[in-house]
Amino acid sequence: MQRNSEIDFQNGTRRALSASETFTGKWFDVSEYSQMTILLNTDQSGSLTVQYSVDGSTVDYNFSFSHNSGGHPYTSIHIAKYVRLYYVNGSVDQTFFRMQVKHHEFQNATFSRSSMPTDPKDVSQGSYIDTGNCSTTPLSASGVFTGEWFDDIGFGQLCVIVNTDQDGTLVVQFSTNGVDVDYSYSYSHSAGGRPYSIIEAARYVRVVYMNGSVDETYFRLQTIHHVYQSSTIVSTTADGATDDIGNSTTAITSSDTSAVDAFSRWRIADTGQRLDVEFIYDKQPDFFDEITNNGSVTWNSDPRDLTLSLSNADDGSYATMQSHPVPYTPGNSQYIHMTGVLDYAGIGGGQAEYFLRSSSTGSVVDETVVQSSWNSLTTGIDWTKAHIFSIDFQSLKVGRIRYYFNQNGVATKVGEITNDNEKTYGYWQLPSLPVFWKIYNTATYTYMELGYGDTNNAVGFRYRISVNASATMKAICCTVKSEGGTVLQQIPGLSRSISSGLNDITVSNTNIPLLSIRPRSTFNSVPNMGIFIPTIYNISTDNDIYLTLVHNATLTSPSWTNVDTDNSAMEYDVSASALSGGTIVYAQHYDTNARNRGETSSGLLGKTVLWNRLSSLSGILTMAAIRLKGSNADVYSSITWTEIR
Repeated sequence: MQRNSEIDFQNGTRRALSASETFTGKWFDVSEYSQMTILLNTDQSGSLTVQYSVDGSTVDYNFSFSHNSGGHPYTSIHIAKYVRLYYVNGSVDQTFFRMQVKHHEFQNATFSRSSMPTDPKDVSQGSYIDTGNCSTTPLSASGVFTGEWFDDIGFGQLCVIVNTDQDGTLVVQFSTNGVDVDYSYSYSHSAGGRPYSIIEAARYVRVVYMNGSVDETYFRLQTIHHVYQSSTIVSTTADGATDDIGNSTTAITSSDTSAVDAFSRWRIADTGQRLDVEFIYDKQPDFFDEITNNGSVTWNSDPRDLTLSLSNADDGSYATMQSHPVPYTPGNSQYIHMTGVLDYAGIGGGQAEYFLRSSSTGSVVDETVVQSSWNSLTTGIDWTKAHIFSIDFQSLKVGRIRYYFNQNGVATKVGEITNDNEKTYGYWQLPSLPVFWKIYNTATYTYMELGYGDTNNAVGFRYRISVNASATMKAICCTVKSEGGTVLQQIPGLSRSISSGLNDITVSNTNIPLLSIRPRSTFNSVPNMGIFIPTIYNISTDNDIYLTLVHNATLTSPSWTNVDTDNSAMEYDVSASALSGGTIVYAQHYDTNARNRGETSSGLLGKTVLWNRLSSLSGILTMAAIRLKGSNADVYSSITWTEIR
């Protein structure tokens, strides 16, 4: 059986280093492991470097940590087949130096407590109850419980549950030899039940709990070791009940990392796809509006991406690629990934920022954080190269927004913007917004911007330089996921319908519109940011006809009328005399006296939707017909859709 974790003796040491002396480990094949933890304890400061190689001889990538005297754990996601450690001592001789490396093979699992193994070291079932670090004996005032050192080889994560009626302090101690405490985590515990989840950073671990100034009347502490990282323990007992050693049933939560979504739930594989687009064949007009003013968007056939550029340096010039609005489900994390090049022209000398744009006060305000103030990656990013930009947010219009770069498969958070307990209003007007790439000029600067939003409300990244007509940027790919939500076509919405009424339309030997619908430009006097999924059509005819459903046609002399001024964001037309262009998305022959219905749960347009188009495309869906034989047909028609707004 392959082990779930392994101590790497080739990159560990217990030999003290003299002043400025170095330790160089040996290349270790980590192809069977996904992550490692390093526990380092010494009395002098120094520098730790993690080196990665694809062939076990040449350093292909490395990153360094400044280590202060004392014990400290470090974690690294493996990004190549081979890894080794390099440590440089400071200017003073060490009196002790302990460094241990542990590689982990993390798995994802969910199981019930009733199935947990009782055989020590039986990792085949995924976890082990550590009885040496469990207790149900109440502590007196200032009393201390000290567990036993546990050899956690084979396990990757430690979960501790504490439930007591008094305040206290939980300490999780790690050791490389089962004797000396090399590092510890300390948590202030308030009365009640609470779970704690910690990566097992060294070979030995124990739990210490110190009670406060009042005697406890009950105390339940349980420690469980897991062979995986991202997991949830689900109690099989009813809410409020206790398990076999007296612990309150409770869920395990994670620390604030990219392993959890914006609402601190474990990220899992099941996400609702709301948008996913690549520019493989064209500019994807079924999903994106191209909006320009003294600017242009060019599709590149070799790399299969887009270049956005400006034709001058005038204030107000821009080129934008903007998708349909992407619905947000309240209470779910919205996760956006985009790829592109911000300074494609290589002009340089600019300023990178992440931002929140809002019009909640009636004016557009951009809250920005410049690169030098980011939590990480404050230097070393080549803005002339392509990057993966990621954002997630809670919304509820008061939640938190997190900004990431994904480098070598690892998400690195560069910062966040919080909004709760700060304003008397929501941080933006609405969270259902489009994905966009945009290059534009102000009187002073040229901005290359990508993100989620529009000119009034948005989150994203940007690079600004002094105004320059030669600036360009690239759009490559994007996806938006609702974590815990459904896919776009399955979002519950408002059902609406319209028909040609009591009057039939005469169909002759010329293809004519029967009934057309399109989203209104505004609804309740604000911009219409809804999306609309046509689901059902009905047709009734007294002679044979050929029916087509045409998307983005141009109509001759339409007369648009609101479907329902107060209750629908759609308008319709039954007056147009002709149509041209567009794409036929459905076609069917209908016989005499047909009473026919077409219906689909995924939408008549398949993957795309109707929305208020801002480009030259009409955004219209039209039912059109022409007679098949010598006699005209009298035709009635109707169409039904779902409004998500």
